[in-house]
Amino acid sequence: MANETTDIEVRDEILGILEAEFTVMAKHHTDEPEGLSWVPEWLLGKLARIEAAEADIKKRYRELINHCGAEARALFYRYGDTFRSEVDKAMAAQGGKAKSISLLTGRAGYRKSAGRLDIVDVKAAAAWAIDNLERDELIAAIASLNKTPLLAHVETTDLKEPAIDFATGEEFTTAVAVPDGCVYHLPEERFYPAPPQRQLTMSKSKLKELEEGR
Repeated sequence: MANETTDIEVRDEILGILEAEFTVMAKHHTDEPEGLSWVPEWLLGKLARIEAAEADIKKRYRELINHCGAEARALFYRYGDTFRSEVDKAMAAQGGKAKSISLLTGRAGYRKSAGRLDIVDVKAAAAWAIDNLERDELIAAIASLNKTPLLAHVETTDLKEPAIDFATGEEFTTAVAVPDGCVYHLPEERFYPAPPQRQLTMSKSKLKELEEGR
């Protein structure tokens, strides 16, 4: 949409604000013999304010979510029985065959939910699956139990020079080839504080297609 801003536009706007602030700060330290020795103190202070703002936003978000949940529970506690009774009456007036009714503000009635299976004993469930499931069903059943065999097929390549991900406009310094349907997060040993590491992830099938198309 025309009124949406991209990550790159937001980044460029923030960079402009930071550069203006940096210029002002630099003018205040022109007499210091250490030159830019004030930068670490300034950057850490900025990060501290960012983290404090993020914590405040999360706290406020939780408070708002909790308030919404409390309001909904109070609504049903006080008026839920009346609400259900009146809906039942309305459906009965229509002949009693319908499971729900349409109102100006939404629908109300009865809806059948699907059953849910939880695994409480992984070994017992896996043993039963091996004995009873077809191959494709078995693969689907055990897919979430053990990722170690897939991890052995992850390949990472450090690039000699940063490259551009044209989909996002961001730079990346590491290329990662992963089994189809997987996401891999690089291990990191970083100087802190530091921005998140960028990487380009590509499925093994897509990588093979590109290599064969050369």
